[in-house]
Amino acid sequence: FTIGVLANQTPDVSGSFDISGVQWLTSSASAIDPNKVYAGLAGKQLSSSGLLLSFDNDISGRAFTYDQAVAAMNFTYQGGAADLAMAKKVFDAYQSLYTGAGFVDAYNQTTKSVMSAARTAGPNAWMLLALIHYRNVTGLTTYDTMINGTAAWLLSLQDTDGGVKFGFDALGAPSPWKSTEHNLDAYAVFNAYYLMSGNAAYQTAAAHVANWLASVAWNPGFGRFNVGTNFDGSINTDKALDTYSWAPLATSSYTAVLAVAQTDIRNTQT
Repeated sequence: FTIGVLANQTPDVSGSFDISGVQWLTSSASAIDPNKVYAGLAGKQLSSSGLLLSFDNDISGRAFTYDQAVAAMNFTYQGGAADLAMAKKVFDAYQSLYTGAGFVDAYNQTTKSVMSAARTAGPNAWMLLALIHYRNVTGLTTYDTMINGTAAWLLSLQDTDGGVKFGFDALGAPSPWKSTEHNLDAYAVFNAYYLMSGNAAYQTAAAHVANWLASVAWNPGFGRFNVGTNFDGSINTDKALDTYSWAPLATSSYTAVLAVAQTDIRNTQT
């Protein structure tokens, strides 16, 4: 939602993704109004719990961790006192849910009860990116225990080939396959956490993820990324738009995939 309406990242010399470097770039007269998008996003937050409804008119009240992360990142990006207060409500909610074993994929917006019990790498990486950005902007160390623990949990998912595994299913069983999107997330957040903490283990981890992306996930024959690997370790060569749009932002590289997306993914229906 957030990243989808922001078009370009100003490259950083560190090669690390930070939402503060993302800019709105469009000259189209029919482009959506980002202020209206933001107002709609803010209106999804339930003040009592701090969580945002992921889908309008969802009577089950699902609040997905990924959505909470990008919403909190957007609130922080806006930077006003009221915006930062909304980000804090999200993080306070997750502070109350923190166990050190990774956040589940979805909670109930009102009660914060578990609604999707799988614990997967991508949503946790995004929550960590959001927390680090909030810390960078505010200087507050309130959530350092949660930041450090979530970083350690993500690092524990890294395989010997450098790729980060998917996580755990709803019953707690390991999900050993690997998602390219999740590994782009992991690359971005390992670098961000290294810059925040100075812990060189995460710089090394990011380098190993980068090697996996280049040697396993990248499909040189088509000039794009594969979706990832299957349960048995074989390559899943399917296409997914996230791996085209997110790769240049996460890595400050692979920019040529954006042109490939115009051929592979673009809707030409009129």
